[in-house]
Amino acid sequence: MNHSIIEVVRKELKDGLRDRRSMTGVVGYALLVPLLLAMMLNAAEQQQAEGPGEVKIVNKSAAPGLMAHLRAEGYELVDAQGEPGSDVRPERQRPALRVDPEFGARMEQGRPARVFLMVDSPRDESAADRLDETIGAYAAELAQLRLQSRGVSPELIRPVDIQRQDFSTPAQRAAQLLGILVFFLLMAPFAASMSLAIDMLAGERERRSMELLLVQPVAPWHLATGKWLTAALFGLAGTALILVASGLILPRVDVSSLGTILDLPLEQRLLLGVAIAPLAFLAAGLQSLLSLFARSYKEAQFYLSGLMFLPMMVLFGLDFLGIEEGNWQSLTPVVAQHELAMEVLRGTVPTTISFVAAAVPTLVLAILLTGLAAQMLKRERAVSA
Repeated sequence: MNHSIIEVVRKELKDGLRDRRSMTGVVGYALLVPLLLAMMLNAAEQQQAEGPGEVKIVNKSAAPGLMAHLRAEGYELVDAQGEPGSDVRPERQRPALRVDPEFGARMEQGRPARVFLMVDSPRDESAADRLDETIGAYAAELAQLRLQSRGVSPELIRPVDIQRQDFSTPAQRAAQLLGILVFFLLMAPFAASMSLAIDMLAGERERRSMELLLVQPVAPWHLATGKWLTAALFGLAGTALILVASGLILPRVDVSSLGTILDLPLEQRLLLGVAIAPLAFLAAGLQSLLSLFARSYKEAQFYLSGLMFLPMMVLFGLDFLGIEEGNWQSLTPVVAQHELAMEVLRGTVPTTISFVAAAVPTLVLAILLTGLAAQMLKRERAVSA
């Protein structure tokens, strides 16, 4: 590597390690992500372990059989205030029931007995679906008993018997839970190098030290490359720290009731790091260019804060547009890294060609962006925005 580039990297690394904001961006994000993910998974585990919970019911005494079935399924039945014919408003994530006063009479007549399920969608949609399925199972059981009492086989109303078989492995179920970790990993290089990139370019210009750098016997290309590599090193460090912290924190989260374990072995974390690494260089290239384009430190902060969400915008945008999957995914920056990371989390090892195919376009784009940044350093705008 050129001696001038090494000197620029050394100088910027020294400044970056001394800068509290730059170090907070690397360490703070790396610790926050696994802790946040652990809390989310722990909350999901507790909700699963607690069971269906309580349900408020108006006119509970009108349907003793249904109430017994709900209790057997783990529901805690609570008498709701109000007249038998009045509705009760569901509470947060807790649907409510109102039993029709004519429930018993209609049941005896063999007519559909009405139960009103009150939902505040979409907040309690999941709990309402669960309660709906439980009542549906009770209704199916009653229907079978009625047919049997009339000498008719219940199998006549079940022409198709669906037997569900789940072939997913614990690793695949874990990958589904850890899918959100991949989004955070894709954002990690952008978050880790953001403060440093702003300070190295927009900050130095605002402090008027950029002019001093440009009069030194260092070519703009070497200067831009040195700053780009320094920002990329911070992005790589941030990504590595997240993987280390995730490997230490996530396996301690008990998700046994969700049918899987959260284990991130060292080999899997290394593969994730290799898959995400090219994004650190792309993030550094984009941040360098935007920091030079911005007219002030604050403007650069605005641009780069939005840039941090680029991976999510790309992935959600493709999903929203409904673009068909194809070979283009393995060559498209961000999308290729996402595909590789998900493949690793599912427990498979991508081929070397897959890693190379994902890395080359991303690195080429990063180098082109750095070239544009070097061209901007030759202009007067680089020292006086």
